[in-house]
Amino acid sequence: MDSAGEGHSSEMLAYMELAMEQVTLKILIKRTELVMINDSILEIFHLFSYGFTHVV
Repeated sequence: MDSAGEGHSSEMLAYMELAMEQVTLKILIKRTELVMINDSILEIFHLFSYGFTHVV
């Protein structure tokens, strides 16, 4: 009975580790997407400000 309990807890721990890895991966992907979005917003902003200063 003791060994079965230990086996279950280690299985649970492995599952928790896997879940944490997936969450970490999702966070990294989201952060990368946010950085890319921020970069494109900055590019658009620069283009607009460049256009305004040269047109006016």
